[in-house]
Amino acid sequence: MIGCMRVLPYGTQSISFSDKLKIFRSFGTGWLTCGPQVQEFEEAIARYVGVKHAIAVSNGTAALHLVHLAIGYGEEEVGITSPNTFLASSNSIIYAGGRPNFSDIDSASFNINIDTIDPNTKNLKTITPVHFAGLPINVKKLKEKFPNTIIIEDAAHALGSKFHDGEEWVKTGCCKYSLATIFSFHPVKHITTGEGGIITTNDDQLADMLRQLRSHGMIKPNGHPDPWYYEMTELGYNYRITDFQCALGLSQLKKLDSFIKRRRQIVSLYQSAFYNIDGISFASEEKWQFNSYHLFVLLIDFEKFGMLRSEFMNKLKEKGILTQVHYIPVYQQPYYKKHFPHNEADFPNMEEYYKKAISIPLYPKMNNSDVSRVIKEIKNTLKIS
Repeated sequence: MIGCMRVLPYGTQSISFSDKLKIFRSFGTGWLTCGPQVQEFEEAIARYVGVKHAIAVSNGTAALHLVHLAIGYGEEEVGITSPNTFLASSNSIIYAGGRPNFSDIDSASFNINIDTIDPNTKNLKTITPVHFAGLPINVKKLKEKFPNTIIIEDAAHALGSKFHDGEEWVKTGCCKYSLATIFSFHPVKHITTGEGGIITTNDDQLADMLRQLRSHGMIKPNGHPDPWYYEMTELGYNYRITDFQCALGLSQLKKLDSFIKRRRQIVSLYQSAFYNIDGISFASEEKWQFNSYHLFVLLIDFEKFGMLRSEFMNKLKEKGILTQVHYIPVYQQPYYKKHFPHNEADFPNMEEYYKKAISIPLYPKMNNSDVSRVIKEIKNTLKIS
């Protein structure tokens, strides 16, 4: 609370009594980590997206890391991703020994622009498209352009989204056109496990490797006479998720469709309010896309309105409305400038997007009065009548 005003963050979790009860009951099973509810949650996610395997891990970054690690990169091999993403999308390529490269975004969708990804990129091994803000890219089109490149979908924002491939609706995570997809269950995502992530794939060998890598690279050989015996055959990590986290995930998953429905209702109100205002725009959802709306990003021409973005954000904060910027272009980070320098002139759409982007409150617990308050305060701050 700020004074008597209720604070509206840009995103937050929706935890109900039933969620808490599910967690509480999980403690009665005798399992805390890697228990039966981990497998139950994995199977539930696999059914929801329509995929063969789902491997739950400690967070979305761990999911990305393990997929890239399992694939492996040779010396100088390259992975391409979007610059409009959180650091983990490209950091995970580096963790696995690859060289990250970026390709500019599409100015209408804010996703990576498939048409401008360079097919002549030397030593290209992977492309990791990011379904930014919940809006899916056309993975079929990407795979057709790069048939010999491994596709890893970063769907941290996009659980519940789908696109039409000309024949059917393709759920994000089903891996029809990719080797693997990752999701995040951070508290501001569509559903949460506190922290957590999951990898989906139809590849049996990859799934086995991922399960091994998430638990120190250990296996228990079948038929070994000693019950305590294990072997570490790969250099893995402790990326396991707990049983009670997955209990929360199972409870949240039952409400996912209703969460997405409410997010889309809120976005519809925002779109109606800000449509056709000179100096304000937002991403479009095409007929072949179904956006699950993790975020709603406005592009505001702050120069036109005679205001700095920081000033705009601080004025809204004074009114109890919290906003965020998603994202600073990854290639602008000091580490990347030092180790993997890119020319900012190669990313005109990303540069223009970054000047104007602002994420405004969007989460299922918002009521229509909250939405109206956000709209009113944004218009008042920008002096829009």
